[in-house]
Amino acid sequence: MHRTRNDLLKILAGVGLVMLDPVRNVLADRVEDFTGRLQDRYEDVIDRANRVSRNIRGRNSRPTYPALDNGIALIVGVGVGLGIGMLLAPASGKETRTHLSERARNISDKVQDFGDRVKDRFSERTTTTGTYGGV
Repeated sequence: MHRTRNDLLKILAGVGLVMLDPVRNVLADRVEDFTGRLQDRYEDVIDRANRVSRNIRGRNSRPTYPALDNGIALIVGVGVGLGIGMLLAPASGKETRTHLSERARNISDKVQDFGDRVKDRFSERTTTTGTYGGV
């Protein structure tokens, strides 16, 4: 009886696989179609982004400026990074915005303090005697 049960299970598994084979083919075709459409859309988006990039950079009408290109890329990268960071942040939107504004304020204060120190250092007047070497 044990052998008969195993044989029956093998037969049922085989029949199940045979019955699922058309479903597997249909699903594979649909996934392949979806993948093809997705790849076409991706290539279309890349082409559009390249055209926009060329238009922003003015590659067709004026000389390129690598520093400007890098600056634009940096700004775009920071924007994309901030957007992704906000989407994936574990805190709520309000908490995240508050935290970001505090950090921006702190950075702004540090930059302003540094600028003030540099300005003070260069604005200090030194007395010279008018001779070579300041003696």
